[in-house]
Amino acid sequence: MSAKVSRRRGTEVDFTPGVYHRPAVDDMGVQCLNGGQRASETRTSHGAPGQPDDVTRYHYDDAGQVDLVTRPEMEAGRRFAGRTETRHYDPFDRLASVTQTLATGSLTTSYAYDHDGALRRVTDPDQDVEYTYDDLGRRTTEVQHREGGRSDLVTQYTEYDAEGRLVSVLDALGRSSTYGYDEVGRLTGYTPPVTAEAPAIRDITHVDYMPDANDNLDYVDVTYREHDLSTSTQKTDYTFGSFDELLSVDVHRPTDAPLATTYTYDASLNRRSVTSPQGTTSYCFDTRNRLSHAYLGAAPDCAAPPSGVLAADYAYTDDGQLRAVGLPDGSRVDYTYEQNTNALAQVQHTLTGTPGDLATYSYDHDGNGNLQRMTETLEGVRESTVVDGDALGRITRIVRDTEPSIGAHSTTFSYEGSYNRQGETIVDPAAGTTTTRNYFYEGANRIDRVEQTDVPGASTTIDYTLDAVGNTVARTETTAGTTTNFTYDGQNQLEHVDVDGGSPLGEYAYDEQGRRARQRTAGRDISTFWDGRSPLEERDPMTGAAVAHYRYADRLLSMTEAGSEPQYYHHDGLRNTMALTRAPAVPGTPEITATYRTDLFGQIREQTRSSHNRNIYAGHE
Repeated sequence: MSAKVSRRRGTEVDFTPGVYHRPAVDDMGVQCLNGGQRASETRTSHGAPGQPDDVTRYHYDDAGQVDLVTRPEMEAGRRFAGRTETRHYDPFDRLASVTQTLATGSLTTSYAYDHDGALRRVTDPDQDVEYTYDDLGRRTTEVQHREGGRSDLVTQYTEYDAEGRLVSVLDALGRSSTYGYDEVGRLTGYTPPVTAEAPAIRDITHVDYMPDANDNLDYVDVTYREHDLSTSTQKTDYTFGSFDELLSVDVHRPTDAPLATTYTYDASLNRRSVTSPQGTTSYCFDTRNRLSHAYLGAAPDCAAPPSGVLAADYAYTDDGQLRAVGLPDGSRVDYTYEQNTNALAQVQHTLTGTPGDLATYSYDHDGNGNLQRMTETLEGVRESTVVDGDALGRITRIVRDTEPSIGAHSTTFSYEGSYNRQGETIVDPAAGTTTTRNYFYEGANRIDRVEQTDVPGASTTIDYTLDAVGNTVARTETTAGTTTNFTYDGQNQLEHVDVDGGSPLGEYAYDEQGRRARQRTAGRDISTFWDGRSPLEERDPMTGAAVAHYRYADRLLSMTEAGSEPQYYHHDGLRNTMALTRAPAVPGTPEITATYRTDLFGQIREQTRSSHNRNIYAGHE
């Protein structure tokens, strides 16, 4: 029997299960080794006419567990033909190992369990982690074993209460975190480790949580230690509706003016608006609860859209994929998709009536869904990037070239064990240079040093010093003779960066959710207020003056600097910011305020114009 799912663009997916009989068991219910009949299943994504089908095959053991996976690119005649992913289980049907074959050998991750079935050890080519438990099955230690005579890294779970809730943890530096609970087991208090050094700005010494009757937060009180070792407090009040929807967040920080954010919803509990001191963003939805409009202002009635309020419009394909976005400044973004996989095939950014006159991004993927080729045309300059990978999905080579070609820029990668990068070679014909880097590790996936050779040029070594919990505390370049120092708070959040002990390059403070609350760099001191995990408002912490306001729709939509017109974000198919635009001073073509070219890892290769924007990689800073 097979089941078939048809997509509206004409492609289909088949699910074809094999025969499976329950395995034989003995009188104690233990599976007999010779019982049962093996089973198999294939999942086939049918491509467009003339295109090969992408088939993922699953094979099952006598207990009905997957023991062999063959992905599309592992099929005969394709790139990774003959590669396999096998899974083995112990007599209690627990996963014992996963082995993946590569052209250079095989990689195995193994799992071991104690007599109660708790995970005791995980070993892969890059790490060896062991867990211990007490007589009640509660974890007591996590040990990261290291080679070469280096001491193991041990995290101790030192205390539980009578209900089995974790009360105290000692990290690998011997620092203690403690937790408190109410009578029904809800977290009410948290005391993080505190460093011996004074914080760069402030750090957290205690957090109190007060849940309401529905287990939503009523308020959170945070106690801070300031740089001068004085104490300050922050209170955040929350209100929720009858369906547990968030209605308001009111933040009172030690040095910033209070900030209140309110939310409204429609009958389907779609968020209709977000309002903070710098403005309101409103949303309307279609009958399928898909975003149809995002307004830069109040829109109390979706049936009668407000006049004079800037709006972004959204349209969709028949099967629900985003098809087009019309931005308030008159620019437009169009999306097309591959027929056989629904993977994104092209993104076009248009300023005038000529499609893609700002930018066009095209993508090709392999049968496993990994990116193989990207073609980028930004402000008339065309680049192509070819990506090679292995059967694990690791990138092994990136080749980038412009049109017309000035020589292909290539980067090749090799790996140690599973995913740690071992080697990297960068060939840049335009600059006439070749750079080779070799990476070395001290175990537990911790970088130790990088040896770099530049031709023409000199060789250098970059040495890393890490603390016991894995934070990089120093980075030393031998050729330059400089050391970059990093310090962290008790929660392992970066607090301070300098070079050779000089003036700070950056200082940072965080709220109780680990979000950056303040950033102090050369010429810039900014407090950030958040909507969930997204920055909403930036202010000057000394004056309280507004710096920037961010709006969101299906992704980051706009940034408005104080006293300026909104700038609208344009993203490539990887959701990296590639441009910002805004409405012109006089009616006409939208103005480009910044463009970016990034590599596949989000690093900026080229930027035109200047902007306050710092949200680049996947739309984030």
